[in-house]
Amino acid sequence: MLTKCKTSLHKYLHKYLKEFPELWNLLSNHLSLFILILIPNLTAALLEGLSFALMLGAISVLSSEPIPPFMSQFFKGIDPSKLFLTLMILSVLCQGIRSAFTGIALYVNTLLSFRIQEESQLKIYRKIFNLSYRCICGYKIGDLAEYTKIPPIIINVILDNANKLIVSCLMVLSTLTIMFLLNVKLALLTLLLLGLTGGLHKAIIKKIGRASEKLSDSVVECSKQTIQSLQSIRTIHTYNRQEYIHQKIHQILDKTIPVSKKVYFWNNFIPSINELLGVFFVTSILITGIWILDGGALSVLITFIALTHRLAIRIQYGNIALGAILTQKGSILRLEEILSDHGKEFAPTTGIPFPGLKNEIKLEHVELQYQSSDKPAIHKISLLIPKGKTIALVGASGAGKSSILDLLLRLYEPTQGKILIDGKNLKEFSIGTWRDHLGVVSQDTAIFNDTIEENIRFGLPETTKVKQAAELAGFDEFVQTLPDGYQTIVGERGIRLSGGQKQRLALSRALIRNPEILILDEATSNLDSQSEYLIQCALEKLQGNRTILIVAHRLSTIMNADHIYVLDKGEVLEEGNHPSLLNKGGKYAKFWQRQASVCEVSVSP
Repeated sequence: MLTKCKTSLHKYLHKYLKEFPELWNLLSNHLSLFILILIPNLTAALLEGLSFALMLGAISVLSSEPIPPFMSQFFKGIDPSKLFLTLMILSVLCQGIRSAFTGIALYVNTLLSFRIQEESQLKIYRKIFNLSYRCICGYKIGDLAEYTKIPPIIINVILDNANKLIVSCLMVLSTLTIMFLLNVKLALLTLLLLGLTGGLHKAIIKKIGRASEKLSDSVVECSKQTIQSLQSIRTIHTYNRQEYIHQKIHQILDKTIPVSKKVYFWNNFIPSINELLGVFFVTSILITGIWILDGGALSVLITFIALTHRLAIRIQYGNIALGAILTQKGSILRLEEILSDHGKEFAPTTGIPFPGLKNEIKLEHVELQYQSSDKPAIHKISLLIPKGKTIALVGASGAGKSSILDLLLRLYEPTQGKILIDGKNLKEFSIGTWRDHLGVVSQDTAIFNDTIEENIRFGLPETTKVKQAAELAGFDEFVQTLPDGYQTIVGERGIRLSGGQKQRLALSRALIRNPEILILDEATSNLDSQSEYLIQCALEKLQGNRTILIVAHRLSTIMNADHIYVLDKGEVLEEGNHPSLLNKGGKYAKFWQRQASVCEVSVSP
């Protein structure tokens, strides 16, 4: 029986949700709970009808009229003086039991709502973090933040109002059944009136659906601008652009408010229309009923009017619930957008485990062209990175240094050529196990608003060797001067730390992983000479024990590198160690002379 119910419910829901396949996937996993909601609601609807039938019998007894034929067989032999009280008690009892079943349905609906909300949020986060780096770079941070907010906003609203809609529909069916049992002509008149008013409701609901889509887009645009502005608050103040940002938000709000007004108007227009229709229903039934019944069976007419009023209320509740659901249509479409795989590229999840570097990393005629560019960022580059050696990449901005790191980190895949790890294509290894052997320090260090300890432990959460990593990075001495030591909160994006302190924290985070391959991308470019010296000292301790790849503008950082590649316009222009490149008198020598003329190049403070 349960299997048949699940099958029927599956077909019914899929029919109306096929426009929203991702929402359907979320709901279809919980059909058993939907049935647990449906059963008590159906029972409550039947009890509602039974309650009114009993009330009709009581009114008939009170009016000295015979009780309806469909009830008389159940109450044979009961004294008329006791029958009224019996019927009223049973009617009240039915309403009490109906309320209990309605409460059960609401409780299960709440459980289902929060379960689906949690699942959908986790699914969104998983989808976002599983996107390839190339794909995720196509999104704005504000967009991604808005996607994660959708489930808490819409799931409760949709399921709560869906439950109300189901209850209303079942109650309407129950009420109509009693109406047909009372008088077929009046029941048919009621159906005719429902059909005439249905077109009006349909037109209003379409308007709500269209307006809600526009409203969702406007709200998201406003939120994106707000997040972007808050993230750039320092720059806004520095450039005195507060009024400019205010005007941009004002322009977005000017587009949002009219649409919001429209949604608000139509949502509030439905109850007014329903109240008017309720009066129209009751008046029509009263006038027509007197004519059809020809003044007889007063109890039937009174009960029919009560049922008509109840029917109008249920229809009103149903339309309000439907309007509330359709108000979320824009958000539902955005939920579909982020959960759908269409047009998205995901990071590969296959590949053999990376066993560790044995000999060398080799780039063979590698080319990389970004989608946003019409020419390659690097062109047919060949590099050799032997195990245990320190290799440096230097060159002007746009020379292709960071693009090579992007390829080694597998943030992007080569457009042409291949990267070989001990003779095997890097693509053959799983991304996760490959990255587990890497430690990365970049110029723009990500610092979390947490303790120094937790920021370092982010590199390897299960480890306890925070202090050792900080000592190796030359960071421990500074941490010991802080009142709270490693429990010091560093603030949003590490605002309480200097540039050098952030970089040494980042180096600690990289070293706590005990990486085979250490990558430093402009790690010292914005540091003062003292901070640069401390970083260099830390690197000297690591040289020979790890494979180190350094990208630097400041040549003092890479003087002691085993091999230096000089890049220009995506190609290798020169290569060699520091002395040999100076002797060549080429591009590297000019870089060195230019920097030496600005400041004295020294590796000591």
